[in-house]
Amino acid sequence: MNDSYDYRDTGSLLSLQAQKALQRSEERFRRITEELTDYLYTVTVSQGQAEKTEHSPSCVAVTGYTAQEFASDPYLWIKMVLPEDQDDVREQARQALNGDQAPSLEHRIVRKDGKIRWVMNTIVQNFDDQGHVLSYDGLIKDITERKEMEDALRKSEARVRHKLLTLVSPEGDIGDLDLEDIVDVPALQHLMDDFYNLTNIGSAILNIKGKILVATGWQDICTLFHRVHPETCKNCLESDIFLAGPGVPGKFKLYKCKNNMWDISTPIIIGRKHLGNLYLGQFLFAGEEPDVEIFKAQALKYGFDQEEYLQALNRVPRFSRETVQLAMTFYTRLANLVSDLSFGHVKLARAISEKTKAENELKKVNCRLERTLNEKDKFFSIIAHDLKSPFIGFLNFIRLLDKHIDSMSHEDIRNLAREMKSNADNLYNLLNNLLEWSRVQRGLIEFEPAPLTLSEIADFSLELIKPRLVQKEIALHVAIPDDISILADKSMVSTVVRNILANAVKYTRRKGEINFKAEKQNKMIKIVVEDNGLGMDEKTIARLFSQGGKFSTRGTEGERGTGLGLMLCKEFVEKHGGKLWVESKPGQGATFYFTLPEMHDSVDE
Repeated sequence: MNDSYDYRDTGSLLSLQAQKALQRSEERFRRITEELTDYLYTVTVSQGQAEKTEHSPSCVAVTGYTAQEFASDPYLWIKMVLPEDQDDVREQARQALNGDQAPSLEHRIVRKDGKIRWVMNTIVQNFDDQGHVLSYDGLIKDITERKEMEDALRKSEARVRHKLLTLVSPEGDIGDLDLEDIVDVPALQHLMDDFYNLTNIGSAILNIKGKILVATGWQDICTLFHRVHPETCKNCLESDIFLAGPGVPGKFKLYKCKNNMWDISTPIIIGRKHLGNLYLGQFLFAGEEPDVEIFKAQALKYGFDQEEYLQALNRVPRFSRETVQLAMTFYTRLANLVSDLSFGHVKLARAISEKTKAENELKKVNCRLERTLNEKDKFFSIIAHDLKSPFIGFLNFIRLLDKHIDSMSHEDIRNLAREMKSNADNLYNLLNNLLEWSRVQRGLIEFEPAPLTLSEIADFSLELIKPRLVQKEIALHVAIPDDISILADKSMVSTVVRNILANAVKYTRRKGEINFKAEKQNKMIKIVVEDNGLGMDEKTIARLFSQGGKFSTRGTEGERGTGLGLMLCKEFVEKHGGKLWVESKPGQGATFYFTLPEMHDSVDE
């Protein structure tokens, strides 16, 4: 069978179909590309430097630039970044190149068309076996919509927060609020809907800016005609401006607009601020039937459908002047009621806020007072115990002497006397510190800072603790430069130095060492007392300056104390604007630090 076919027309048809398919494919690709909000790029790295960067074709959807444009300009990636964000972008790239963790970064770019967009750049690094960066892939995602939503949310939250603060703040200006921030709009809408159903009298509440908050019974002749056409709408706006002007509370204004409708308004005053108006209208007075020819002329002039326009006119309610008077009396009272109740709500909100604030403050004060009383109770119980112990010792020594003195040797009596002296010294120091602490608590100690040489204070304090140093054979190394001067109260600083040195002696083992030094630091003098004694743990350090904690443990040779001296030291140092702190570990000694102002610095009294 010999058949022949002419494929020329078929080929043309196929070519046409292919072209259309290609066009559809290109259009589809264009639409997809326009919808893309992400694109990928890859940076090849050599010896910690970017060697080559490739951008995927979809980069044009996000940046407006093609992959070829990025390839031809190696700095385009940073040029398109907003100048304020460039340092952050460079730092992220540096981290990626160095093999450091490079967290995702949100920043802004300027598209080729000049639009500013927010993007998020997420980087994933690729390493070789030695941990060197071979390359890293980046995903650029357009997050502009999210950032705009976040910004709008922040602004909205700020507005709401401002409104709430204004409502509850005693100093808040009611003028900062809009009418809708104060009145219950849904409740008023229900009330006025019911009134309209009962009386067929339309009404509205607008804020001072002209925003409609509540509306019911508006007439078609206004909503479908007068407020639609630009020329007649000017007449409506003129009416709005007149009626929205300043008014007298309890009074109303009657106005006939240029569109031949009557409107009435009365102001809503809250906290002596004019925040809105209550309107009644649009209506016609009974017995004053409008001239239909005027309305026909208006329909012709403004292009209204005459039949529909006149039907809308017929639907406009007619009220007697008595009805209007009664309605406005009602609405005036309603406006006053809205004003009074709304301002009452504001005052109530503020009163409740103040009451809640006062109650919370009272609770805090009571908690602090209760905590202080508990601490003082515990403190005085410890003091009572430590006062009792020396007296019991004295009684035991006296009983021992009374019963056995005839049989005791001079050495026994000398040892007993030495123990009694030690107890007496501890008791004296305790009573002296307790008295001084009590005077501080009652504010009876005068604070009289004056220029002092620190070395003189150190020499005086060392003389007082010298006997204990000799007794325990402790080596004291002093490094106090003669040129260090402080501005301080001599009595208070002497108490601080004496107590901290005595504390170091107490907890340093026999033949141990103590370092006592000072140095200038940031316009303050830092004083350091370091021992190689028993040391303490963090729990003990935390309780060291607390009234509620256990104040003291026995020294290396059984020395007693309450730790009250350290509490005094802290109060005295802080009185000078300084700080007192300690660093220690069990068995590794302790180092006490405190700072005092240099001589020419002012002291905060």
